[in-house]
Amino acid sequence: MDKTLELVRRADMMDQIVISSFDPRALSHARGLEPTVKTASLYNAELQEDLSPEEVMEEVGSNGFNLSRRQVDDDIVAACHRLGRPVAVYTVNEINEMETMLELGVDAIFTDRPDRLLEVLAGR
Repeated sequence: MDKTLELVRRADMMDQIVISSFDPRALSHARGLEPTVKTASLYNAELQEDLSPEEVMEEVGSNGFNLSRRQVDDDIVAACHRLGRPVAVYTVNEINEMETMLELGVDAIFTDRPDRLLEVLAGR
């Protein structure tokens, strides 16, 4: 993490990156090294089954919430948005799933098919 943040600082790109991890210790470590770095909690219902999205983000003061397309729903999106934090979903490669994610109100989509996502966005 130290080397990564040093490279980002040297490139003057701190405002262009988000560090995301399933491990809250990694996010806390990044924040300790660079308080201005944006972080996003990666959510895994199997690992964090007793925690709400709010609790997961508040644990380390994350700026955002990332989760699998299989785990996202209206409640999660609404909870994150109430906190003013964006929701990103991974990995969405099919057009119908991209449309569903956008209808749910997610803020970002991780995809291996940006061509398809651009097509969906152009049609909106």
